[in-house]
Amino acid sequence: MNDKTVYQVITYNLKGDKLYTFRRLAGVKAVQRKDKNGKDTTVYVDEEGSEWATSHLFTLTTDLNKYPKDKLFDYYANEGLLPYIADVTEDLPSHVKFEPKTYKNCKLMSEKHGSYLQFWHKETKEVLRIAMNSNIYSPVTS
Repeated sequence: MNDKTVYQVITYNLKGDKLYTFRRLAGVKAVQRKDKNGKDTTVYVDEEGSEWATSHLFTLTTDLNKYPKDKLFDYYANEGLLPYIADVTEDLPSHVKFEPKTYKNCKLMSEKHGSYLQFWHKETKEVLRIAMNSNIYSPVTS
């Protein structure tokens, strides 16, 4: 094993931008092993030796330098809010006869719900999830 810090990196594919968050995984180490074809590969194991599963929701790495510094943020910093602002509008079925509500100047949250983005609306203290039949968003440019 080596003593490099292992990070979990989450990618946010946004309209007009791509951001990343990282968080340190205490007790997880990067280990070089041979795969079934004899090729060197890196796996990540916890203190008990259990291997971390891979996922489409995050990446494990020991090298944060491969991410653009101006797009990489500590997952826990700034109260879990990222520097991406959007207006979030209710995604209502077409048969509904009233106008959808729009929440102005919402901040992207580092916390996702599965793979769904979430925005924080400060005035109403609401978490707005971006999902089908839930909400849609439009970036606010300054």
